[in-house]
Amino acid sequence: MGYGGKRTGAGRKPNPVRRPPALRKAAADRTMLPPAVVDQIAADGPLPLDIMLKYMREIDKEASDAAAVLNSMAADQLAELGSTPEAQFKGMMAKVKQLSGLRLMAHAIAKDAAPYLHASMKAAEGKSSTGDRELTQAERLDAIARADAVDSGKVIPIRRKAPDPE
Repeated sequence: MGYGGKRTGAGRKPNPVRRPPALRKAAADRTMLPPAVVDQIAADGPLPLDIMLKYMREIDKEASDAAAVLNSMAADQLAELGSTPEAQFKGMMAKVKQLSGLRLMAHAIAKDAAPYLHASMKAAEGKSSTGDRELTQAERLDAIARADAVDSGKVIPIRRKAPDPE
C-alpha cells in the first residue's frame, strides 16, 4: 500500500474570490444602523451599553465593599463564622469566593463593553529612508542582515561622509 504520490483533493485549497475594497465597505455599511435609528432607540430609553456600564459599576462597588469588609475583619467577627478554625477558614473562603465572583462578573461586563468605548489600536507607521516608495524584498533582507551583523559585533557601522556637491 503506497503512501506517497499525488492524491486528489489533497493540499491547500485556493483562496476564495476577493471582493474589491469598495464592495467590502458597502457590505460593512449595511450592517450599521443609520444615525436616525440610533437616535430613536436612545430616545426610547437607555442603550444596551448604558445598561452594561451601570451594572458593571454596581457590581464593582459591591466587590469593593466586600473587600473592605474582609480586610477589616477582627477576631470576634471570625468567631461568628464558626467555632473551630476549620469552620472559620471555610466561612472566610466562602466570602473570598463571593468577592472573586463579583470581580469576575465586573471584568466580563467591562470586557464586553470595551470595544464600544475604546478605539482599536492600529499598526504604527514607520518612516523609511526610501521616502514613499516600498522597499523591495532584497532591500529588506539586506537591512535585516546589516542590523544583525552590527548587533552581534561582527561589523562596526561606518558613517559615510556626504559627497561634496560639485
